[in-house]
Amino acid sequence: MILVDAKTEVKGFLRSRTSAKDGAAKGLVMSKNMEFDGCIERVSAAAAIRSKERGLSTVFAYFSPKNKVKMTVYGYPAYGHLILSEGNYTISGYRPITLHESGTRLVRQAADVFFRNGEVETWVFSWAKPKRASLDFVEPVACLRWRHAEELAGKSVLIVNWIRLTAFMSAARGLSTARERIAMFEQMNKRGCVTIGELLALPAVDAGLMLSQVAAELASGSIFCELEKVPLTKATVLTGAS
Repeated sequence: MILVDAKTEVKGFLRSRTSAKDGAAKGLVMSKNMEFDGCIERVSAAAAIRSKERGLSTVFAYFSPKNKVKMTVYGYPAYGHLILSEGNYTISGYRPITLHESGTRLVRQAADVFFRNGEVETWVFSWAKPKRASLDFVEPVACLRWRHAEELAGKSVLIVNWIRLTAFMSAARGLSTARERIAMFEQMNKRGCVTIGELLALPAVDAGLMLSQVAAELASGSIFCELEKVPLTKATVLTGAS
């Protein structure tokens, strides 16, 4: 069993150990250290590691901004698809579950995925398409959809970008980004587009909180940028919804 703590080693900001309440009172600044090694607060995956459900050997532990809870999921295919759902604004939330194949001891990582239009799908994750046309599970499944690793081919840049963006949102949770949001949309309304670097250079804004707000707006579909082909940098151009 391998535990991967998805705390994200990326360029960004360091969340202080100061609580959100104390930080507000003391004027917490998150952007003093722009080289960071991840969010300090970690997910406890002890229960997942002790699980007797075999066939799921890698555990990813992370905080989900979309669901506002800490999560653990088994397997690279599950983590890849679910981290991308953090940036899919048609998805309102998801709930990781496990399914047991009928007649076997095989356990599958799955997730109930909730869409904003009211639809619900159960995603079952695997490395490749199942060899059998249909599989039965002990648990009742209404709308099943297989999601496999082959679908993630060529999406490594997009996945890394959303790992970074979710880390930005996670590190700022509980802190107000109202000032940064106002400043960002003032620039967007005046110019139509702006780079991340220009937003970070604005006076009277916290760079760490600004990165979190940028990530939140990208996740909601309020703004857009190229995330599939190139890594996120200060030169990344943000545009408004058309």
